[in-house]
Amino acid sequence: GGLAIWIAADRVIGAVVERLRPEIEAQVSKPLGHPVSIGGYRGLGPQGIHVGPIQVGSGRQDQSTAGIQRLIIGIDPLESLQRLRPVLTVRVRGAQLDLRRNPEGAYWVLGPIPKGGTPPRLDLQVRLIDPARIRVTPAGLTLTAAGWSGIRLDEHRADGALKLKLPDQATISVNGRGRWVKPELQLTTRLERLRLNRFQGLLPADLPVQLKGQLGGDLRLGWREGKASCSGGVSLVGVEVEGQPLAHSLRSKQLGVSCRGDVLSIPTSQWGYGPYRARLGGRVRLNRSFDLKASLQEPDQDSRVSVHLDGDWRQPRLRLKGRWTLPESLPLDGPLRVGAELRADWRDSKAWTARLDDLDLKAPGLDVQARGALHPQLNVTSRRLEMAGPAWRRLPLVPDLLGTAAPLRGELQLRGASLEP
Repeated sequence: GGLAIWIAADRVIGAVVERLRPEIEAQVSKPLGHPVSIGGYRGLGPQGIHVGPIQVGSGRQDQSTAGIQRLIIGIDPLESLQRLRPVLTVRVRGAQLDLRRNPEGAYWVLGPIPKGGTPPRLDLQVRLIDPARIRVTPAGLTLTAAGWSGIRLDEHRADGALKLKLPDQATISVNGRGRWVKPELQLTTRLERLRLNRFQGLLPADLPVQLKGQLGGDLRLGWREGKASCSGGVSLVGVEVEGQPLAHSLRSKQLGVSCRGDVLSIPTSQWGYGPYRARLGGRVRLNRSFDLKASLQEPDQDSRVSVHLDGDWRQPRLRLKGRWTLPESLPLDGPLRVGAELRADWRDSKAWTARLDDLDLKAPGLDVQARGALHPQLNVTSRRLEMAGPAWRRLPLVPDLLGTAAPLRGELQLRGASLEP
């Protein structure tokens, strides 16, 4: 009797799957942006319905593809009784993903997402039976992924874990849970022995640079009720960036970031770029305030500029101060002394503003002071504009016309749209 029931159920399910298959293929293909072909019904087993193989072809806007050898769909009776709702289990075997970058730099272009409708009172448990194989072309990067995910559709919640294994025994482990209505997120990430040179193929093709260094650390991130939190830290050791766009290599022994509560700390790191030296450090209180300091200097020329970013999260202030030795190709004599203070206000993200509170430029024969709005419209006016002989005496014909003794005074105005002054 049991065998007869099993055979009858197998035939009924097979007929239903074959009848619904074209509709399911169409519904899944639209949001994926790629055509989906679902293989035939492969029978009823102890774990559920077997279907496969499943092929995801290249889309209209990218050539990436995917495939699954076997999909096993069943129901977990114990979990269903405990949660008082159906719990659907989905086991994936032999998953493969081949990512190919299109001319715009995207690897996968999704289609339109259906709108409206109420999610069913249904839970999904998705698990990779064996590691999925992921190939990124043309980066020449191959990795494997193992993990699981649990989704509560009607509660708009999900949790899961994913572990990626990369070349040179590097791994990325991610555990998270969250919801997509009234967004919440808790994410734990562990990075081990990630060598940057393995990932330089992911950079845009028109950016021919070489990367060196190793990334590692543990970082936990959270987002709830519009507030961010974090803990842990990551470090990047032996950083080096070089290539055609750069005249010199950019180097740093170590760059670290640590986090606790809502405070993101950046220990002061030192950078070198040819004859230039730079320092960067400070801290950021997420969603609250900035306090970052940086400096750039050219020791052989006694040139140095310091930058300080501070203030409220949505109303930051940038201050710049220093002196810089100008190249001989410019007609000004002596170093240029610069001081500037800028403010931004993005409390309204759709109508953010930026303002130049003060600009002070001084050099032999040059004195400029100005202030005014920078965005969305320019409205900058000089409070002082004065030029004297040292500012133009190396220009051809100008000293004969203006002389070199009496100063020239005037006014500078910048008007119009920010990008069309």
